[in-house]
Amino acid sequence: MTPQTEVSWSPERAQGLANPASGVPGAPGAFKSRLNEGADDYPAIITRLNKRWRVIICKGNLQWILQRKGGTGPNPWRGDSFCQTRSRLLLAIRERSGQVDAEAFATVMALPAHIRGKP
Repeated sequence: MTPQTEVSWSPERAQGLANPASGVPGAPGAFKSRLNEGADDYPAIITRLNKRWRVIICKGNLQWILQRKGGTGPNPWRGDSFCQTRSRLLLAIRERSGQVDAEAFATVMALPAHIRGKP
């Protein structure tokens, strides 16, 4: 399985997503109004777990969202779990996502313990 375009997580990227003046691609100010978290081409996709599940960073950079592809149209992705910690995200993935691509799982495992870098 080839994941969709992935976003490398870093504290600098996190700050950029939270601060549109930072100039970081994907910052809220860079989001086109037609794009939302449910769009196929949402710019802050962390990884695609399988054909029905993916993980994104929310627009405000406050949480990771486990999404399920649930329909058609311009915004087929629906939020299922909203997580600030990697451990909670992993639990949600295990409970809901079914079989996960190994590379996608490695991407999730490489995320920090907390989205804001807290201990």
